[in-house]
Amino acid sequence: MPRDDRGFLKPDALMQGIPDQYAVQKGDVLHAVSLIHDRQQGGYVIQHISVDGVSAVREIHAWQVGDRLPLAQSLFRKEVRSLGGRA
Repeated sequence: MPRDDRGFLKPDALMQGIPDQYAVQKGDVLHAVSLIHDRQQGGYVIQHISVDGVSAVREIHAWQVGDRLPLAQSLFRKEVRSLGGRA
């Protein structure tokens, strides 16, 4: 996957439907964070989905940021770091 010098997917990859993703298991909960481009939702979207050990979705959080890719990358980085990852 084509990444920029900061490690994020390049905008053209996001526009083609390739999501930038991070997932981690914390206890019995799987956390998945993704940065996608979805025209139906108005542009860049960050999603944080939590799934418990019984495969039931606990929570879904989504932030729509329109065409502001730097803001989307900043929010994605913040969510990944809140889970102990590096972005």
